Amino acid sequence: LGDKLGLIQSELELTPDSRLVMLAYQKWKDQCVHHIEGDCAFALFDNLSNSLLLAKDRTGYSALFYTVYQGAIYFSSDVNVIGAIESIPFEVDMVQFYRLSLPSILVEKGKTLLKDVYHLNGGTYILCNADIEIIVSHYWQKTKEIKIRYNDDQDYAEHMQSIFAQAVKTRLRTEEKTGIFLSSGLDSMAVAYFSSAEFGAKNKKLYSFTSYPYYLSKIDEKYHKVVNEVPLVEKFVAQTLNVEPEYLNFPDVNMKDYIDSDLTKDLYYPIISSNTFWIQGILKVSKGKKIKRMLSGQIGNMTISFNSPFIQADNFFLFKFKSLIDAFRVLKTKRGLSNYKVVRNYFISPIYLVFKSFFNSKKAFKKKHLSTSMLINKEQLKGKAITRNRKVEEFIPGYYFFRGSKKLQIDQLDRYVDFAGMKWYRDSHEYQIEGIDPTSDSRLIDFVLSVPSNQFNKQSQSKFLYQNMMINKLNEEIRNNRNSMIQSFDFNHRISSDQSIFEILSFIQRLDETAFGNIKKGLLAQCDDIFISQSKGIERQHLIVLFRNISLLACVIKNNKYKFTLQQSKKYLI
Repeated sequence: LGDKLGLIQSELELTPDSRLVMLAYQKWKDQCVHHIEGDCAFALFDNLSNSLLLAKDRTGYSALFYTVYQGAIYFSSDVNVIGAIESIPFEVDMVQFYRLSLPSILVEKGKTLLKDVYHLNGGTYILCNADIEIIVSHYWQKTKEIKIRYNDDQDYAEHMQSIFAQAVKTRLRTEEKTGIFLSSGLDSMAVAYFSSAEFGAKNKKLYSFTSYPYYLSKIDEKYHKVVNEVPLVEKFVAQTLNVEPEYLNFPDVNMKDYIDSDLTKDLYYPIISSNTFWIQGILKVSKGKKIKRMLSGQIGNMTISFNSPFIQADNFFLFKFKSLIDAFRVLKTKRGLSNYKVVRNYFISPIYLVFKSFFNSKKAFKKKHLSTSMLINKEQLKGKAITRNRKVEEFIPGYYFFRGSKKLQIDQLDRYVDFAGMKWYRDSHEYQIEGIDPTSDSRLIDFVLSVPSNQFNKQSQSKFLYQNMMINKLNEEIRNNRNSMIQSFDFNHRISSDQSIFEILSFIQRLDETAFGNIKKGLLAQCDDIFISQSKGIERQHLIVLFRNISLLACVIKNNKYKFTLQQSKKYLI
């Protein structure tokens, strides 16, 4: 960008990002968004044309919310700042509130929990003129066409390495202390590798933070490889000279503190999840160490390391039987699996799931998702309310009529990347830390989406291209780790030992029957099922649903100045 603007290096070193954006606007007006890379959201007022430009990056950690009321536009990077404007009579968007009561469902893209308060989607900008007329423009579209083809696997790997290394390097331009959320997954490990190499050349340290189960001794040893990330992280740290690790197990988690915090007051996503304690815990420790910038690879699973779980179904339905035979040979050789396990796990299972999506998804959704909400009358589930006047795909996460792995990848990216970027932005800024993620780099995402699916996961070798890129960089055990690590696996053990849960239950019991009758009844019944009626122990998934509902209850109480319509109504499902 500096080159395009005619800045020499000495000028560029003294030019803050805000001035670069202004210079870009002076040169290209609103089209400047096509020239700006990286994590940013900005507001720019043009005094000559009396217009306002609000813009958000494509996929990074940033947020920008706005609303229009009585001839004025209000905007902020924090939706609660807008919600605090006393002169505007805000109301809750109950459709979005009811959506949040369902597992895995988010508010609709571009909306918040307040009516007429919107957030800018990734790759979007708005122009607002003197009459407060708003024009919304989308300047980045996720590619659906395959554009990159090489003859050699190594060419793909070198191309990806070049973009990945640049994505990391451009996010390390700081004199402040830098840390990283470091798991044993390929995404954060790759970020850590290139960060360590870049800092090593400058004699700087990279501070890593890894969470592991406090109740590891209570977990069957056969699960340790998928719940304890410390051994692989230690192998990585041992091969570096400038990574200073910290391993945290958070023995004193008190979930009531999180329910009582401002996290449940948030008007975009007020949910306390099973991961809240270690994300908040690491950020708190990082702040104590005066970390100012925090790296992660958390968005990687949604952007660049998609597994293409149905790739063999792709080959089957496209009659690519030679590809199926080649994949069978590779899986049997590389994994050392029996013929039965290869056929069952990598061929029959994905094909079965595709067929199942045609016939059973609506029924399964009603049973597993709608029935968990404390806000929805169970009698309504017998009707057809959820599909009336709405495309099912827009409302039900994971409900796809199979249209190929590439379509599935783009759908997942489109569904979650804005939410993830805003959530991590919010969480880190609460601690005055700049959260940042190289795996959200739009140039990297464009590259991965432009590579054929059967190249990224060649012959069913999961993340083949990604792993190929990291040959001779990461320990082989790390690079070829086949386990999907389950973070906060000991959440049920933590809750069993958390005395604050009884304070939460006591509070629910004291709720006013008139205002919270149905919710109170539902939550107490759910608590009874989890803590009293469970003969086989507490199920982690049931706890996650419970805390989602308790979070929404806390949101209602803390935001009582807004109008919450908690009566059961079919209109919130259609």
